[in-house]
Amino acid sequence: MLYLIAYQPMDSYFSNLVVIFHEIAIYLCAILTLVFSDVITSSEIRYKVANVWVGIIIVTVALDTVTLLLSLVFKAKKTLEIFAINYRREKLR
Repeated sequence: MLYLIAYQPMDSYFSNLVVIFHEIAIYLCAILTLVFSDVITSSEIRYKVANVWVGIIIVTVALDTVTLLLSLVFKAKKTLEIFAINYRREKLR
């Protein structure tokens, strides 16, 4: 994660934020998974932690879905703009 924060290897700032968020979510889920072992004997604490764990997973999947849809929309918009520019150029000839 230090590499991602220091060098930010992705193309855009938003992509870097998404990757850092994923790393944090994976780290939290890995830590919370330890709670489901027999180290903690209280079933009430396990139940509360399970809700947090599922919440992190749901937020991560929702963020991925929104990011994917937005990237598809922006790429489609860019492709249509290029097509429109090329069509206008051909029409003027």
